[in-house]
Amino acid sequence: MKKTSLFVITLLLLIATGCSKNVNKSNTNTEAANLNANKTNVNQTVTSDFNIVFRYGVGAKNELNTVDKTYTKDMVTSPSVTVPFELTSDEMNDIRQRIDEDQLFDSNISNINNGPAMMVSPCQSYYLQVIDKDIKIETNWDNCEGLMTAQEKDFSDFIINIIENHPEYKKLPLATGGYL
Repeated sequence: MKKTSLFVITLLLLIATGCSKNVNKSNTNTEAANLNANKTNVNQTVTSDFNIVFRYGVGAKNELNTVDKTYTKDMVTSPSVTVPFELTSDEMNDIRQRIDEDQLFDSNISNINNGPAMMVSPCQSYYLQVIDKDIKIETNWDNCEGLMTAQEKDFSDFIINIIENHPEYKKLPLATGGYL
C-alpha cells in the first residue's frame, strides 16, 4: 500500500511540474514561424505594429501595455493605479531583440527542475502577449513551484528593470501592505 501511495504522489508531482509552463497559441508552429519571420534586424526599428502586454507579480497584477500605452501598478491593499506609460523606440527594439534571443515561445525549452520539489509563497506570475502586425502570441509562467527557466527569469528581470527605471514609474506611490 505504501508503494502505491508513493507512486501516486510521485505521479501527481510529475504531472504538476509538467504543467507549470503554459503556452497558449493556436497554430503554434505557424504563428511562431510567422513571428520569427517578422524579426527585426538589429539595425531596423520596431514599427508601431509591434506591441506587448506584460503582466507580473503576485497574481500578475502589474501590467505594462504598449498597445494602450499604460502601466498598472498593483497597490496590494489599495486599488491599483494606472498611468500613461510609453516606451521609447530603443526600448521596444531591445525588447523585441530580447524576445527573439531568449526564445520565449520555443516549445522545446524545458523548465524541468532537477532539485527538490518546493512551493513558493507568495509566488510571482508572469504573462506575455506579443502583437506583431496581424500575429498575436502569448505565454505565461510562474515561480510557484520554483520552476522558471533561465530565459523566463532573465526576460522578466529585463522588462521589470526597464519599467522601474522610467520616470513615470518612479512617480508612483509605494504599495501599501503586502502578500503572505
